[in-house]
Amino acid sequence: MIIKADNLHQKETVKEKVLILGIGNVFCKDDGIGSVIARNLVPFYHGKNGADVLDGGTTGLGLLYLFQEYARIIIIDAVDMQAEAGEVFVFSPADLQKVVPARVVSTHQPGVLQLLQLGKATDMVPEEVLILGVQIKELGNTYGLSEELLQKMPVIEKKIRRAIEAYLSCDA
Repeated sequence: MIIKADNLHQKETVKEKVLILGIGNVFCKDDGIGSVIARNLVPFYHGKNGADVLDGGTTGLGLLYLFQEYARIIIIDAVDMQAEAGEVFVFSPADLQKVVPARVVSTHQPGVLQLLQLGKATDMVPEEVLILGVQIKELGNTYGLSEELLQKMPVIEKKIRRAIEAYLSCDA
C-alpha cells in the first residue's frame, strides 16, 4: 500500500479500527438476524474504542472495499447448524470453511465464506476475522424474524455481546 508521508498517522489509526458487521436479508425471515442484531448493537459499540457497527444487509461484494479500512472484523450472520434456534456459534473463517458445503446458496450472495475467500485472494480482508452465527428457526419470503427468535432476542444479544467483548479484549 502506498500512502503519503503526511498520512502516516492515519495508517496507524486504521489499523486500530474494528468493524462489527451484521449481514442478512430481512425479507427472508430469520436470515435477517445479523442485520437486526447490528442495529441493536449500535448504542453499545458504535464510535467507541475505534469500533464501527454497520448493517451490511445483502450488500455482498460491495463490502470488500469497506473491509480494507479495518484491522479486525466481526461478522454476525444467520446459520443453520441443526441446533436449537437462537444458539450462537463462534467461527474463524477456517472453521466456517469446514462446516459450509461448497455449493451452499445464501440469500445474500455471495455468502460470508465466499466473500471472505475473495477478500483474502485480493488482499482486501484483514487477518483477524471473527464470525458469530445465530441458529435460525426458519427461512421464508416474509419480512421479520420468527416468533421464536424474537422471544429469545435478549439472550441472543447477551451471548453476542459477550463474544464481542471477549474478542475485543484480546490483543490484536
